[in-house]
Amino acid sequence: MTAEIAILNRKGVAIAADSAVTFSRGSGEKKIYNTANKVFMLSKYEPVGIMIYGSTRIMGIEWELLIKDFRRELHDTPFPTLQEYVDAFEDYLKKTPVFTKELIEKYVVWWTRGYLQEIQSETIKRWEASENGGSISKDKAVEIMVKTFSDIIGSINENDLPNYSFSDFKDEYYSQIAQEIDNQFSQQSNATKNRLIDAVYRAIVSVRSNDHCFGIVIAGYGRDEFFPSLARVVYKGRIGRVLIESDRRKESITLDSTAIIMPFAQSEMVVSFMDGITPEMKGFLDDQMKTIFGHVEDMSPSLKGLMDEIKERFDAELWKFKQIFYTKPILDIVDSLPKIELAEMAESLVNLTAFKRHVSTDAETVARPIDVAIISKDDGFIWVKRKHYFEPSLNQHFLANYYRGN
Repeated sequence: MTAEIAILNRKGVAIAADSAVTFSRGSGEKKIYNTANKVFMLSKYEPVGIMIYGSTRIMGIEWELLIKDFRRELHDTPFPTLQEYVDAFEDYLKKTPVFTKELIEKYVVWWTRGYLQEIQSETIKRWEASENGGSISKDKAVEIMVKTFSDIIGSINENDLPNYSFSDFKDEYYSQIAQEIDNQFSQQSNATKNRLIDAVYRAIVSVRSNDHCFGIVIAGYGRDEFFPSLARVVYKGRIGRVLIESDRRKESITLDSTAIIMPFAQSEMVVSFMDGITPEMKGFLDDQMKTIFGHVEDMSPSLKGLMDEIKERFDAELWKFKQIFYTKPILDIVDSLPKIELAEMAESLVNLTAFKRHVSTDAETVARPIDVAIISKDDGFIWVKRKHYFEPSLNQHFLANYYRGN
């Protein structure tokens, strides 16, 4: 995991990220290193930066290698808007040959195995609930299994499907997925197998909350933009030349919206700072309100309506209180901060999350050192703090070659 933040006002944008990265071993053991790079220039010549979170890799390929290869191809090409940098980077991800056919196939099989295990586990639960653990006919087992993956299909929004048809999917991966189905469900009829493959296809191309996802944040300016903006996109991976994404958001500084604070990944400490209440405490209050109201038995419709109104009034007043006494005063100050103060604020908020992990019993999945950069229209991308795995004074050749040819 990680903790990152972007803070924007009319002078520029500060981005900051911690250095922790977690590696899992086959035995289930985890190892945390505090050496990961998560902040990069997206262009060496234009005021645009990028942060990564969720993982330092996408489908086994290091984000750092992809970003720097894209940067080499981009060279000194400017774009009028930040969105065009996002589009160009996505086009690169769709076309780069580093995602080979064999690599994509490997991940399709891996995703398939996980979804089939989910279907199998849920089928067993439903069978035990319906039969109380007794014997069950093959027809009944198939019926439960079909109902299980039909529910999974039904939970997927058709609008989530990218421009990659089920027919294309079957043409490329039918034999591999059919083999996985045979491994987990023994021999099934072609009709059942096709329905399972359809369920797997829909589960893969429509990202759900339990999927492994990888986020990027691109921030800065296009050549024609006077104020900064940022775009966040969360990906699952790539199939063929289609990127599977689960979330996309863009925020921009304007004459009306003059300050923005956006945390990414582990954000609870930033949310607490902005709202004056931790997300856990807010969740506890919500649960207690539901529990208290739920204790009233034989509630008449009018009484239930009154209690719903009280709950809505409480939520509205709490939101108003947070805005007046916490969120708005902080954003008002951010609006007037000079660039160096933006950087110090960004570093402090990431550091707060790292400190919380350090003094708690949780794993230290957020840790120092913290990399900090400022991006502004006049000065471009400026490192405020940056860790190196080498001593710069001993590597003058690296500095001399940094802008040569790319």
